[in-house]
Parts: sequence; structure tokens; C-alpha cells
Amino acid sequence: MGELKVPVIDLSLDDETVGKLFYEACSKIGAFYITNHGLSKSFVDGYFSMVEKMYDLPLEEKMKLQINENSRGYIPMGNETLSKGQSMADRKEGFTVARESPAGSDEAKLPLHGQNQWFDEALLPGFRKATEEFQAAMTALATRLLGYLEISLGLPKDFFVKFFDRPVDFLKLLKYPAVVSDPTKGIFAAGPHKDCGLATILATNDVPGLQVEIEGVWTDIPPIPGAFMIVIGDLLERWTNDKFKSVLHRVITVEGKERYTAAFFYEPTFDTLVEVIPSCCDGQPPKHPPIMSGQHILQKAVGLVGTGST
Repeated sequence: MGELKVPVIDLSLDDETVGKLFYEACSKIGAFYITNHGLSKSFVDGYFSMVEKMYDLPLEEKMKLQINENSRGYIPMGNETLSKGQSMADRKEGFTVARESPAGSDEAKLPLHGQNQWFDEALLPGFRKATEEFQAAMTALATRLLGYLEISLGLPKDFFVKFFDRPVDFLKLLKYPAVVSDPTKGIFAAGPHKDCGLATILATNDVPGLQVEIEGVWTDIPPIPGAFMIVIGDLLERWTNDKFKSVLHRVITVEGKERYTAAFFYEPTFDTLVEVIPSCCDGQPPKHPPIMSGQHILQKAVGLVGTGST
């Protein structure tokens, strides 16, 4: 594999050590691996097998659940462009689910909220159950990561957690076909972009393709079996007064293999007022004015179908 360019953080270490490692990774690069995160490789691999079955469905069946105004459902090939420098749309398909709001509730009327779209059980047995189980596991992990972020910044316990009582979370399942990318011609599996939210947890089927920009150089981030990748987004960069870095990244298909990714976005409750953390200002005025979390995400996602991801 060669020397890794981003750190690997073992979550089985004591919390204080993990917090220090988080600070170093978030402030220097904005991306890192996590291991011993609590989701077994067999559990993740089993879920990816179910995802592959979903993508094997006929296109007409998938199109019946085409993505809706609240970013839930199937995203056909060619429906997302993540960078202005692309000569064609991203070479990928997607399927997105999120935390469901009670039908008819005031919350369900908000942007990015509502009910998920599901395939008939007879058409894809077990997919909904497996997806909801995977989503629940990722939610628990994301909540755990908030605690490490609090430690890394010297914040009180549950500083971040209290803003996630009704999180805007999205599980986005992506399939990249075995079509080799050509960045020199503006052809990407996923174009260069930064994620708009707090942070993204990425699980893959161990096929390479992810790259991050480190000191102006596109750097391969090879998959580590059983590990997840964490990518810091714009909202956390803003919240920390730019102490933590939102990292530019892209996906390049370099092998004749299909690549699958499960990207989990975990964002604060829609109406959370995100104000620069005072201790991150070092005695200087904040670099960013307050903004509502949901407003920030919607502004950043203009022009995209669903939410941008790797």
C-alpha cells in the first residue's frame, strides 16, 4: 500500500488520545481513517451485497423511485455535477435515504425532511430492513464521533450533541461503473468538491478511487479493509473559525472494477444557529457570521440533485 498520506485513528484508544488525534487530523488535512469503530467488516460487506442487488434492478424499477424534492430516492447516471470544471456529469448512480419525519408533522414540511422512498419488499427482499439497520449503526457511530470532536476542541461534554436532537442525516449509496476517469478531459467518477455539512463517514467495498487534495497535490486514499474514512465539511470548518479544514476531494475510477460507497452525512437539526465557537477565535473577531445550519446546507447544495458526496 505504501506510506499513507492521511492518519489512521484507532477508536479503541482512550478518549483523550483519540481527541488529540482528531484535532491533529482535522486541523492539518481534514480527512482521516478510523478503525475499531464498532461496525464489523462482515456486517458492512453484507450490506454492500444488498446494495449491489439494488443496483442490479432494471432501470425502469429504479426510476419509479427517482429522487424527489427532499433528496430521497434514486439518482440516475448523469444527474449530478459536483464541479464547474467537468466536461460531463459525474459517472455514478445514487440512492438516498434519511431520517424520516412523522407524516403530516411540521417538521416534515421543512426542506430535506419527509418520508423515504422504498422498493416493494417482493422486488428487493430485505433491502429496507438492512438499510435501516445500517443507517442506525452509522447514526450511533456519528454521535460517538461528536464526543471526540468535543474533546479535541476542549469543549464541554455534549456541546455538539445537543444540536442533533433531530439531525438532518442522509445515507447515500453510490455506484461507480467500471469506466476509467480522465481528469485531463474533465471526466470524473465524482468531480472535485467539498462536502457542505459537518462531516461525512465513508464506507467502501475496498475498490480504490478516492483522492484528497493535500498541499495542492491530488493524493490517493487507498481503502483499508474494515476502516472508514472521515471527511470534514464546510459547516465544521465554519463552526471552528477555520481551525478544522474542509478538504477538497474527488473520485477517480482507475481500475476496471465497479466501486460502491455508502456515504453518511450527519448534520445538526435544521434550525440550529451555527455560531463560531468563541474558544476557536484566539481573541480575534469571528471570521464567519452566524447562520442557520439548514440554510447553509441548502445554499451549498444549489445546483445539485440530492447532497454532494464521495
